[in-house]
Amino acid sequence: MAGPTPSWNLSRVHCLWYSQGAGSNLKPGTYKVTIPARITSAVDDSVVPAGVWDSGDLNVRAGSPSLDILVPATDDPDILERGWKVVIEVKFTDTSAVPEKYIIDVPVSGEVNLRGITPVGSSNPPMTSTIPIGAPGGFVLYDKNGDVRDAAGNLVTGSGSGGSGLPGPTGATGPVGPAGPTGAQGPPGIQGVAGPTGPTGPAGPKGDPGTSAAPTLANIPAGSVLFSATSARPSSRADVMVIFTGSTDPGTNALDNDLWMPAS
Repeated sequence: MAGPTPSWNLSRVHCLWYSQGAGSNLKPGTYKVTIPARITSAVDDSVVPAGVWDSGDLNVRAGSPSLDILVPATDDPDILERGWKVVIEVKFTDTSAVPEKYIIDVPVSGEVNLRGITPVGSSNPPMTSTIPIGAPGGFVLYDKNGDVRDAAGNLVTGSGSGGSGLPGPTGATGPVGPAGPTGAQGPPGIQGVAGPTGPTGPAGPKGDPGTSAAPTLANIPAGSVLFSATSARPSSRADVMVIFTGSTDPGTNALDNDLWMPAS
């Protein structure tokens, strides 16, 4: 089914209202659906002024929803306007019942069940939340001993496991471990440079000059010739004191310390 223009798509909106009391009777009343914005379509080259889209009585026959209608989608790509919402107002025949008003988005793909939407505006009734105690989805019930009880007062001893707790604080740093083994011998170091020569030490004490040995006389046999008076005296024998005897003057062959004992 086409919407206000041939290319404007419709989506389903529905809900089911029952009357108070026994019998499960559908609650009678009326509804009105309003498009509050002026809508334009380039595809259809058209304008749809704001106004009432649909209205009528709520269904009261069992087996069908109280409201089940098709409503123009608010996000249809063929319309140019965005940000507007559909307004649905419901008034019940029972004047003691509070009217309901919904301001909703209607997706082009999908449907809307008003049961899951809270009425808004002046027709919004006061809301009262009911949360069970000791039952799933409600509050936990503890007895005086701190044990968990269900709604009937029975002790809860479930075998399920709880969730993981928060990580504990970081532990203290442990003691320093023992020293490891001695490492392998490293390679020989580079030969260092020789240091400067130290200063000359002081001179030692003067030694004992010792005792000169007494000169000795060689016992040269009579008639031995060391050298003749006419030959040069060897310089290597300068340490020899010669005693000359005889009548001949030794002349230049006689040196210092030599003696001449002329024969008488």
